[in-house]
Amino acid sequence: MNLNRFHFIYWFLFSVVAVLLDFVTSSARNSSGLDSDFIIRELAVLFIEICTFYCVLFSLVKFDSKNFLTIAKSLFLFILSFGLTTYLNSIRGIIANHYGIIILKSWKELIVDSIEFYVQFGFYSIGYFYAIRFGKTQKELSQSEYNKMMTEKSSKLLSEENIQLQKNLLQSENNFLRAQINPHFLYNCLNFLYSKTFKQQPEVAEGIMMLSQIMRYSLTDFSSTNGLANLEDEIEHIENLIKINEFRFDNMLQIKFYLEGEASRKKIAPMLLMTLVENVFKHGDLQDIAYAATVTCKIDYASKTIQFITSNKKNKAQSESGSGIGLANIKQRLQLLYNDNFKLVAIEEPDVYRVELIMPYFD
Repeated sequence: MNLNRFHFIYWFLFSVVAVLLDFVTSSARNSSGLDSDFIIRELAVLFIEICTFYCVLFSLVKFDSKNFLTIAKSLFLFILSFGLTTYLNSIRGIIANHYGIIILKSWKELIVDSIEFYVQFGFYSIGYFYAIRFGKTQKELSQSEYNKMMTEKSSKLLSEENIQLQKNLLQSENNFLRAQINPHFLYNCLNFLYSKTFKQQPEVAEGIMMLSQIMRYSLTDFSSTNGLANLEDEIEHIENLIKINEFRFDNMLQIKFYLEGEASRKKIAPMLLMTLVENVFKHGDLQDIAYAATVTCKIDYASKTIQFITSNKKNKAQSESGSGIGLANIKQRLQLLYNDNFKLVAIEEPDVYRVELIMPYFD
């Protein structure tokens, strides 16, 4: 509850109870009712009590045991507040005398009566002051404990994240080391196989050459081009990937590639589109004549974006969860490269799996 509202309600209830008790215990109950004289006297008393309470409270707030000047100032405020109480009490006596009631016959009675006012309501004020301070201290302790708990929790989370990052880094290093077969060795071997098969089996030689080109592309260092590859190179290797797989299955695969727009002089992040096409071969049923897999690349010049769509019939021999393998990794990579400036959607139907990627290209 708001403190101002609390004070108002408290003094209102206190006033009502005090007036009723004084009325019941005084000679006023023998009269015809609550006359105006009685009400004025009661209001005067209540005014003194309330003033005494807040004067003492103000003096306590200003008190600081570590500062001599503040101690002196607080003592002065206590004396001043008692003087105010005595003055108001004398006014009350004058009001009572006006109505023919003698309540303070001498200065001694005035001082004693004022001390009673001051001690009683000063005690109330002291009790209220320390209750508020205790509540504030408890709240600060609770907040401190909460902050400490949250700090420990944050430190624990950061520690767990660091451990996970270290694990991921170690896994990446292991994967990198496993991939460190000398590319020149692979190229030389593939060139040797190409030269040996070129005359006798030209189709096999062509497949070897396409495989060599794909491997060279996948191992290319794109750091000199800010991590970007030519879109036409990516499309060329997508076509090579499709041709190699068709060659493996004696041209029995049902897959079609469509290109809409001019791919030259445009750059994208490498291997993203290739990965989506690889997923089609990994998880799709490409031998159903009734439903051919499609790979479509649309280049939109107005928005400077590429819309890349793959659609394939599901391979029932594989688990349902297998159809989306690699998609989460692609999304993470897109997030790092383009922030939220891309769209990657997977649409899964009972028999068909479709992926749509929209991302910007660079001139």
